[in-house]
Amino acid sequence: MDKLKKLTLEELLELAKEIKYTPPSNDITTWTQQQVYHSALSVTVTQPVQIYAALLVCKTFPPLKIFFKSQIREYIKIYGNN
Repeated sequence: MDKLKKLTLEELLELAKEIKYTPPSNDITTWTQQQVYHSALSVTVTQPVQIYAALLVCKTFPPLKIFFKSQIREYIKIYGNN
């Protein structure tokens, strides 16, 4: 089983902080939806207020937590090997 699936949202965010993210070099208007999410996530994990806001939003609207966790897992898998 995937180790990332067992982690809490807070644990995933901590792990994502350690990722060295490199954005795509092409124009932002040509990025895929996934590339936009990952770029935004890289900003979120570097700003304490963004992390706190994300946790509050996920607490207020629990289905968003499922989406957010899946995006963080994907981000870690893609950029964690760089």
